[in-house]
Amino acid sequence: MFGFSLVCMSIQSALAGVTLIPINVRGGDTADNRNQMVMIGREQGAEALLFLDADMVFPPDTLIRLLNWKVDIVGADYRLRAPPYTRIGLSPQAKPYPADHVDPERGLVERSIIGLGCVLVRAPVLERLAPPWFARPWLPDQATPDNPFGFSTDDSFFFQNCRRHGFKVWCDMAVTREVQHIGEVVVPWQMPTNARWQGDRQCEG
Repeated sequence: MFGFSLVCMSIQSALAGVTLIPINVRGGDTADNRNQMVMIGREQGAEALLFLDADMVFPPDTLIRLLNWKVDIVGADYRLRAPPYTRIGLSPQAKPYPADHVDPERGLVERSIIGLGCVLVRAPVLERLAPPWFARPWLPDQATPDNPFGFSTDDSFFFQNCRRHGFKVWCDMAVTREVQHIGEVVVPWQMPTNARWQGDRQCEG
């Protein structure tokens, strides 16, 4: 699904006159992978980097729509790929908005943090920030039941650093409604056709 989305987006972007430089770095440390991609992009003289994770599905005009906003950082929000499927984005007050919240806006909405699975970052942002751009620092005082060891995520580290340097983080709500996060569901033979799932328990619909 990701590959098909990427091919469609590449074709549509090229037809719109955008020069694409594919960069693919794989490894066990996502923060290090992203740092390497930034270095390669800077060496190639890229004007912006579009980060796309391999577990994302997105519309073919994603890059064009994000470029058209003329802002430093803009991306799509999306839900976690595992129950309870909460949204990743945080408001500027650093408070998550409810999973069942329906944002009526379809333009730009400011966020303090969004996921790095689908986000466009202009080159001046990466030039102003000192490397490493992405990291997972240990913050034991910020440990939570969901994160008992207190390790920060690389997207949280990056966007907080961006905001400290005066950059705003924007979320395109229209693209958000078309982006999907690929998860995994175990489907037993006995599952009813109209069943709905919540966590590891089956709920008949």
